[in-house]
Amino acid sequence: MVCAKATRMMPGPAGRVPLRAFAWVTMAAVLSTGCTSLQTSPLSPDALRSGIRAGKLIEPGEDVWITTVDGREHAFKVTALDANSVRGELLGGEPVNVAVADVVGLRTVELEVVPSFLAAAGIYYLAATTLALALLVDDL
Repeated sequence: MVCAKATRMMPGPAGRVPLRAFAWVTMAAVLSTGCTSLQTSPLSPDALRSGIRAGKLIEPGEDVWITTVDGREHAFKVTALDANSVRGELLGGEPVNVAVADVVGLRTVELEVVPSFLAAAGIYYLAATTLALALLVDDL
């Protein structure tokens, strides 16, 4: 008597997907999370300008929200900075150039270590449990 092993399937947009593949994709998705927050700098405008000129507050590659003296907020990814200006790109790729002399407020994205660790631990546990159950169900 020959017994064929059945693979449990879940419906998907492109047909049927094995449960094990679904578990791997789910695990990969949840492992790529982290806790970040938008931090407003408590520094005075003069201290902000000095810190930006010294390269201590922002670096190329960071996402920033800069408030200027005219009250406008510029949100962009920094590509370069020098003593006189902060340059970057908007989401659509349009260039942005903000004069350091016009900066009165700064917000940056900060990684929160403890909440990220706790979230990652919970997600790892959930992902491992999901994968173990998927493998167990697949073996039945």
